[in-house]
Amino acid sequence: MNKLIRTAALSLALLCVAGASYAYRLIVIPVAETLPEGTYKLEASAIHNDAGGNGWLSAYKLDSTVIKNIEVGVKLYGNPGHFDPSGTQANIQWQIAGETENTPGYGVGVWNIYDSGGNANNKISLFAGAFKSVKINGLPLPVKAHLLVGTKQLHGVFGGVCIPFSEKFNIAAEYIPHSSADTKSLLTPGVTSHLAVAAGYNYTPHLRFKLADVGGDIGYGIVYTNVFK
Repeated sequence: MNKLIRTAALSLALLCVAGASYAYRLIVIPVAETLPEGTYKLEASAIHNDAGGNGWLSAYKLDSTVIKNIEVGVKLYGNPGHFDPSGTQANIQWQIAGETENTPGYGVGVWNIYDSGGNANNKISLFAGAFKSVKINGLPLPVKAHLLVGTKQLHGVFGGVCIPFSEKFNIAAEYIPHSSADTKSLLTPGVTSHLAVAAGYNYTPHLRFKLADVGGDIGYGIVYTNVFK
């Protein structure tokens, strides 16, 4: 209970100091904010994860919002040391309300609504959360924070914050959820909960690179975002 209280307090603190229509995502966790209508995001990432063997856990993701405030995502994932193209995971979320100057936005979602691998240890997980933007003196762009709560493999309270130091460079920090007692995390298999930090660099308005430390494991990603023509 004390750990849950500390986690909630950390997430609430992040919510008090953050936010933004600056729509960068965090490192690993899902968020309640959807991509703008007509936008898609492609990401290739890998994390060095020793939980299932000494190797790299790779992932390829496509997220898109064809219908306003409804985002769907598909992820192809692999096991440490090799990529298994038969592994496919699907998620969907609904941004119920956008943020205003005085109130946060919020939304709900379903993580792992489909798992082609049929893994008994992977369970459909629900989440709900809020996001808020705040302008902080000395920073050129607003800071953005996310606070969420989930079930099953997103069990508990989790959240994070993204801090832009310029239009090119930002850092992010997040707390990855505990997962339930009977299963490991969907987000980083083999672990239950930890902190993650990352640095992001926008090479162009569409192309972004990020380098992360996820619970002591190094990860990297390449993200391409654009709109449907």
